[in-house]
Amino acid sequence: MTAGSSHDEIELKDIAAARERIAPHVYRTPLVRSAFLSKLCGGEVKLKLENQQRLNAFKIRGMINRVLTMTPEERRKGIVVASSGNHGIAAGYCGWKWGIEVEVFVPRSTPATKVERIKGYGVRLNLEGENYDDACARAKARWRETDKVFIDPSSDPVAVAGHGSIGFEIMEDDPDIDTLVVPVGGGGLVTGVSLAVKALRPGTMVYGVQSDASPAMTASLRDGVFYEVYPAGPSVCEGLVGGIGEIGYRYARRCIDEPVNVSERAVRRAIVALIREDKVVAEGSGAAGVAYLMEHPEAFRGRHVAIIISGGNLDFSVLAEEIRRGED
Repeated sequence: MTAGSSHDEIELKDIAAARERIAPHVYRTPLVRSAFLSKLCGGEVKLKLENQQRLNAFKIRGMINRVLTMTPEERRKGIVVASSGNHGIAAGYCGWKWGIEVEVFVPRSTPATKVERIKGYGVRLNLEGENYDDACARAKARWRETDKVFIDPSSDPVAVAGHGSIGFEIMEDDPDIDTLVVPVGGGGLVTGVSLAVKALRPGTMVYGVQSDASPAMTASLRDGVFYEVYPAGPSVCEGLVGGIGEIGYRYARRCIDEPVNVSERAVRRAIVALIREDKVVAEGSGAAGVAYLMEHPEAFRGRHVAIIISGGNLDFSVLAEEIRRGED
């Protein structure tokens, strides 16, 4: 696999190399049993806590792998990214740590907690567009008019290989896992993790979960169309909003056995349930997999399940609103 080329195949050896490369710079996050969810579905359910990752989200894995494989010339040029928050935070951190100029485009709807974390790394921050697809279009326009390096966590194979390191950790911590539940935005996380897990344990069932507000992946698989841009409604899962990445689409049928959608209300309930029952703080995107299991517990009866809690940068106004509202 050649760094930066979106047309290279991603193999298990690439993910293994990424894992070794990034190990000194990321946390090995815990895989913990949820008694609440296990009882609910009649299976064994464990949570992969990427909300406890450095910067509280998985995106740092792919970004560090990409930065560590950049040439000196690429580092001199600098980086430009589009983000709904966590990818921009990761880019900013890497720029600060390795002395690389970073420019980040985020939509104006990005939660303030994420905007402030991005700003904290001294990046050039642009709040542009109504949604992620708008911000991504602006970022790509800047990339084309400069010589900066554009890094997309769902279309860069080196970044996707970095995400795949999560799969190694899950299977090492519990080789009995036979079902994965993974939030899907652009598709970079589910691709990397699924490639690793299916290589280590063929036959593992992978659920890819999107919000009803932005079902680009499920629509792409249904229609056989690459929806790089897709209309989205307001969502508490801002990290899952927008179209899918080129690699996410290309690998989707190989990596996702069950593409599913979950309601926004279910995600909000899952955020509260995770805090109440498991003392886990998850942002909306990170709670999507739990929301699906809570809506469809019968699908997981007798299974050994790992749900990836992909991020914990929760906008606490969402939690406050749910507490005020109470549970319906």
